[in-house]
Amino acid sequence: MASNTTSLARQLEKLKLPQTSSHNERFGSVSFLYDFFQAKTIDLDTHYSTAIISLENLIQIDGHFRSYKTTLFHESSKKFDRAIENKETNKQLNDQIDEFLFRISKYFQLTDAHKVLEYMIQRYRINEYNVDSLIGAFFPYHETRMFVRLLQTCSVIKNPRNYRFYWMKKFQENGVPITKSSLLKHCIADLEFTHYVTDSIFKALRYDPDNSVFPSFLLSFCLNLLQRSTKDMIVSHILSVISRCIRREDKQLFIVAYTTFSHLCNLIRLEITIVEKILKSFFHPKLTISQPTLIAFEIIIKCQDITVLPKYFVQNNFINLLISLSTDLKLEHLPRAVILNILMQNDSNKFDAQTYKNYLHVLLETFANSSDTVMSIVSWMNNFDNVDDNSLSHQFICHTTKLLEKMYPDYFDLAISSLPMIRNLSKYLKSIRYSLAGNSKTPLYLGVEHSSEKIRQQSFLYLAKNFTNLIENLDINDMRFIRTILLKNLAKQDFQNQKEKLEILLKIFKVKDKIFNILTDEEFEKITLEQMRCIQSQITDPNVENDVDLFKLFIKLKHLLIEIYCTKSYGDYCRDFSTEDYYLGRLLNDEIQQLMILCLLSTDYQLSTLILDSEYAKTNPLFQIIREQNQNFITFDDFKMLEDEKQLEQLKLFSLNILNGIALFLNQNQRRLFPKPNILQSLSSNSNLRFKFLLIYSMIKMLQNHPIDCGEQQGQIVCQFTVDLFFHLLNIGINISSRSEVKISSVNEYAKMNMDDYFLYELYNFNDKSISLLISGYILYCLMNQKSSMNDDLPSTADWYLTDVGNNMINYDFYYKIYCLLMYYSTPNEMKPISKKIYKFFRHLFSTFIMEKIQNHHAGLKFFLPSIVNHDSSIQQQTLIVLVNLFKHSSTSTSSILIDSLCTNSQYLVAYLLALTSSKTSTRQMAISNIKQIVMNEKLTNGLKSFIQIIIDEQQSLILTDENAITILLGRLQDHPIVNELLQTIIFILTANGSKIKAFHKVALLKLLRYCNLKIKSIVFEYYTDFLSSANKFIDLDEELQLKEIVHYYDYKIFDTSKNCLMKIKKIQH
Repeated sequence: MASNTTSLARQLEKLKLPQTSSHNERFGSVSFLYDFFQAKTIDLDTHYSTAIISLENLIQIDGHFRSYKTTLFHESSKKFDRAIENKETNKQLNDQIDEFLFRISKYFQLTDAHKVLEYMIQRYRINEYNVDSLIGAFFPYHETRMFVRLLQTCSVIKNPRNYRFYWMKKFQENGVPITKSSLLKHCIADLEFTHYVTDSIFKALRYDPDNSVFPSFLLSFCLNLLQRSTKDMIVSHILSVISRCIRREDKQLFIVAYTTFSHLCNLIRLEITIVEKILKSFFHPKLTISQPTLIAFEIIIKCQDITVLPKYFVQNNFINLLISLSTDLKLEHLPRAVILNILMQNDSNKFDAQTYKNYLHVLLETFANSSDTVMSIVSWMNNFDNVDDNSLSHQFICHTTKLLEKMYPDYFDLAISSLPMIRNLSKYLKSIRYSLAGNSKTPLYLGVEHSSEKIRQQSFLYLAKNFTNLIENLDINDMRFIRTILLKNLAKQDFQNQKEKLEILLKIFKVKDKIFNILTDEEFEKITLEQMRCIQSQITDPNVENDVDLFKLFIKLKHLLIEIYCTKSYGDYCRDFSTEDYYLGRLLNDEIQQLMILCLLSTDYQLSTLILDSEYAKTNPLFQIIREQNQNFITFDDFKMLEDEKQLEQLKLFSLNILNGIALFLNQNQRRLFPKPNILQSLSSNSNLRFKFLLIYSMIKMLQNHPIDCGEQQGQIVCQFTVDLFFHLLNIGINISSRSEVKISSVNEYAKMNMDDYFLYELYNFNDKSISLLISGYILYCLMNQKSSMNDDLPSTADWYLTDVGNNMINYDFYYKIYCLLMYYSTPNEMKPISKKIYKFFRHLFSTFIMEKIQNHHAGLKFFLPSIVNHDSSIQQQTLIVLVNLFKHSSTSTSSILIDSLCTNSQYLVAYLLALTSSKTSTRQMAISNIKQIVMNEKLTNGLKSFIQIIIDEQQSLILTDENAITILLGRLQDHPIVNELLQTIIFILTANGSKIKAFHKVALLKLLRYCNLKIKSIVFEYYTDFLSSANKFIDLDEELQLKEIVHYYDYKIFDTSKNCLMKIKKIQH
């Protein structure tokens, strides 16, 4: 029995040894580096010697491994068999192995580490006894093939009862690395394994605090895990990891902590107590705040919407760090929260007022440069209650308010305007912008832009009444506010009660030259121009004219504005514009100067004398000349003493002197009125349009006030200059508009109108785009009425009258330019849309003009010829309509003049022949109607009358058949003397050297020759074949068009008697 007991005891003793069954496994069956068969051939001594060499190499890298030479890698280890060792020995061995594994983990990718691990597996069976530490130590390398190879040495992974590692079996068997997504998926499903991973990391750092692999892996693991899931259990575990990182007081783990926490805050909203607790823990004495820390704080505060921060955030050390470290960072929410927490402080014993005011200044200057930040601070201050006026917090809020007003006035105003109601903030606002206007509870800066007219009006009245006091000792923000009101708010106000608005303006501008303490010269000029435009538009309104008091207020404001502006010196400019074109350019673009000239030309003698006697006029080159022209002008007091008739004479003389002064300014030479080349060059550009319009007005006034004998050179130049300038405005795109409320249908109505007022209104509102029909017609009417002996006879060659009226190469004379304008605006079409009001009035002007010309000049009919042959059928028709009306005129002398013009030159019938080739039946019909009027005249020669009668007899065919009927008739009558004369005229036109006739006109003439005899066709054909044979001659599109018409209309067989001609024809066809 004793023997049995002793045997049982021995068996039990053996069972105390760990995993003794593994001792029975054959040596070399498992290997990290070698396959099964290769491993069997390597003995333990070989493994040991290899491991010692690798260990020495590792010692060279990391001296910590030196201690393992006398323990785990001592030579006696070759004979060590842990399977037969007791539990205590194995425990000590496990501690040594764990430390070694976690220390060597950072060198896992080195071959020497692999060889050392191979010996550890062969000798100490770490793949069986130390699986948890083996996998945990090298888990950061789970995506590498060497890690999978390490897993393949661990047989325990195949055991289903090993819940922790069994999920790795498929990776072990397939030899495939564990991907990050697979790991994260398993961690979310198995929180215990998540704990294992993080515990292994902290275990590694306990053995090797300088290991950088595990902090990096921990950070990546936590961030990716949160990105996959924010379940409560996961978040709870991550928060515990953050706490453990902070408690370790390790720099690397501190980075992991705030980075992970900021990412977590960005993903979910946490309880404020948790956030505050962790934020407090970041301020550990042994941990250093850096730029990444500040960025993390920024994210945390922004995402968690934190206002109240731990006390550490308002301590001097942190604020100094924040200011010094964030020079190149874009922080907003962190400094905003720090500012608000400073504003909350009331303990004067802990917080030095001046120091923290300086902090506020720097923080606001550095970080509050966005509308959101300013708005948040302002909103908080407005809602922050229970602030004692003597408290430190009150000082801080007042100081912050002033700083925001000064640094960011636009943002500050925007923030206040966005507040639903001003509550506590009113105690801190001292600027006039926040003054309450009258009984209104609306701040002034909001009142001037309020949607309610009543509140706006109260605000402006308050401003106007106190304007003199308000502008004294203004700070820069208040000055900017006043300037904004004057430049923007005031100009756009449109009160129903105009008198009150005028009273406001008068009270504001009564400060006169003090206004320049607020506004620059340019700004006041802008205001003056805007108000003057408004004034001029109002005083021409009949309702205003009938309201005497309102009219006087407008005039008073006008005088006041000009008086203020004229107190400024224009400058000492040189009057020699031939060398100082810069000054000329400035003067021509000076809109305020144009305004002054308008005032001088008005009937307001008081204003005129005020301007000319001002510092502005004394220093302005143009006004210096005007002053010289009016050296003897009387004072306004003397002017009032004159009788009405004498006053009118004085005004007329005054106006004439002003216009003469303008003329002299343009030329600077009293011997010639107009103009110098450099002046003309400046006026030919597309700029200075308002000034050009003013010059036209000035010249019209000159022609009215001082009737000129246009036979004189001076009169001719004035008229020519005016019409050229008007032509120029229309050519560069200025339109004639029927927008005027004044209806005009006859020139007789001009005598009943005060055109000065309408001219002034037009000029004040000139938009560089259009001129009213009323003014345009008046300009042309005044020019048409100049009784002159200017040569009205235009060239009578056929080359001239077939030239298109738009050809700018020809220097048309004065009256022909007027004719062209009248014709253009009298003949609308699809390509030239003209409103009915415009073309009807221009036709009236047209008839008036032509009637006057026909009565005074025997060549009046010549004006029509270029339009009759114009390719535009609508122009042809409108011209023929005018002719018919004139032939039917009751005055026999007028009809006689028309007929005489035609009788003296039968060649003018070419124009009617061309009209009969029109594709429009109505045009051909109107041409016949004209001819019928002509044939009744007794002065016609027999030959001309017989030819015209033939055309009339054939009217049915000419009107109803087609446009070729007239060409057939000419071919049949080519032996008729008149027809022969007309055909010779056509040949002359087609073959004239240097002809400027356009291709479509020549083609029309070629069609008239289609059925003529061989001789006529040969002349034309020879001309074009000679033209083709000329050396170095390119054929342009116009010439090509003519040649095509020749080939199309002339059958080359009729030239078969001439071999040369036949060859030339074939070449052309080719």
